[in-house]
Amino acid sequence: MYGGITSNASEPSKTMVIIGDVGSGRNSVMRRFRYGITPGPGTVAWLVDMDPFSTQIEVFGRRVSLRCCRPDDSIYSLQAGFCGKGPIAILGNSQVDAIVLTFDIGRLNSFRRAEFYWGKMLAIYCSHIPLILLGCKADKRQHNADCASDSRTEGHEDEIITKDEAISLMKRLGAETYLECSALTGNGIHELFLHAAR
Repeated sequence: MYGGITSNASEPSKTMVIIGDVGSGRNSVMRRFRYGITPGPGTVAWLVDMDPFSTQIEVFGRRVSLRCCRPDDSIYSLQAGFCGKGPIAILGNSQVDAIVLTFDIGRLNSFRRAEFYWGKMLAIYCSHIPLILLGCKADKRQHNADCASDSRTEGHEDEIITKDEAISLMKRLGAETYLECSALTGNGIHELFLHAAR
């Protein structure tokens, strides 16, 4: 049991925790999967009902109960700069089957923090938990299909992270896979939760 959620005892159960910077898309991904919608323009996603939830997913012909949550105080930990003394340290001692680390593929700073902030904490406290690296807001890639990694100018924040860059980060973090999704279009959302339930 994690986050106060129970499941049917006859079904295998897994727990997935989704983490990342504020604005990385993590809450919109959960909201899109749970409700089929994302917050509208001007809505602060993390203020919108993001209680942990459970869902049933069929994996290789069997039903799996997947509990989905995020560390309740990750936002406050990030803002206060506790650097590992909060929810990530707690996750390392929890019964968590997968951690999903999110970043916004359209924000270079979000990508860098996935490695140098979140990645370092995960390496210290959660290296034994399977990690999925998730590039959020993949719809931005559709608008920038010609993006090349060498076209990014120094200090320019609004360039699209290439898939090659993300796969390289996945390897450096020791993640088991790299996935992309868009809460706006719904592309890749089901695949993420299916992968976490395996």
